[in-house]
Amino acid sequence: VRYGLAINTPYGLKTEYNDDWVGRYYAIKSELMTINVAPTVAWKVNEEWSLGAALNIQYAEAELTNATRLNNVALADALTTLKGNDLGFGFRVGTMYEPTDSTRIGLAYQSGIHHKLEGDVKTILGSTLIGAASTDNAEAKLRTPDVASLGVYHKLNDRLAVMGELAWTNWSVFENLTVVNSDTGSVLSNVEEKWDDSYFMALGMEYNPCNCPNKRFQFGVAYDQTPVDDEYRTFRIPDEDRLWVSFGYGQEWGEDKSFTVGYSHIFVDDASVVENASSTAKGVVSGSFDASVDILSANFKMKF
Repeated sequence: VRYGLAINTPYGLKTEYNDDWVGRYYAIKSELMTINVAPTVAWKVNEEWSLGAALNIQYAEAELTNATRLNNVALADALTTLKGNDLGFGFRVGTMYEPTDSTRIGLAYQSGIHHKLEGDVKTILGSTLIGAASTDNAEAKLRTPDVASLGVYHKLNDRLAVMGELAWTNWSVFENLTVVNSDTGSVLSNVEEKWDDSYFMALGMEYNPCNCPNKRFQFGVAYDQTPVDDEYRTFRIPDEDRLWVSFGYGQEWGEDKSFTVGYSHIFVDDASVVENASSTAKGVVSGSFDASVDILSANFKMKF
């Protein structure tokens, strides 16, 4: 039996535009941060089977801002800001099967977490009324998706091992981004998202050039499918399909310490967005995004 504690950020995003950009009535700043604390227990049943479970304790915090056009054209735009946070709970379970010393097969399931982000919506007026503000108590429901994954590792020989992963994410639970006045129950804003379930597929290789048990090079590619349909893509989350290319190096010191460093480049498909609200005050805004991501990571692990 083994016990562990993991702290990470499973979901997060941030997009931010200039305050005076043409689509400011749809979005200026969108930020989501989550911190997940997971006490974990694992049990090695025998030489072939292991089981694991974790409790997910997740804090979520969000901020959304946009401009609002005022009826009086002599006044500058108002700035509307929504801030909210919540603490939610979920779980994760998994099993690993080792039919031989060189092969491992893992299955895992992570539950979705229901968040009710509670905070306030503040509107600050512009022009000669700068500083004048109104504040309403508000809430927005957010459900993180269920995730199921399958991973396989196979050691071909003393120098080369291959691995793969397939993961399904239940993003179809994200249908609307709705903000409600928590005092009156009236809807302050509602955006159709209608996300789809998505898949993540990865293939990797681990290579030991000198048959040294404590040194290894790692290479991998992955396809990360967007859950966002073209029809419902927004300026807050202009997401598209992604192709990952990664490589890294790892080294071990004895049986209890190891260090790895890795680099990933993510090629993101060009994304196009057209937003056309029923309110003529927001106008029709269209645009395109050309994006890529670079990630550099380092990891030190100690067993005790």
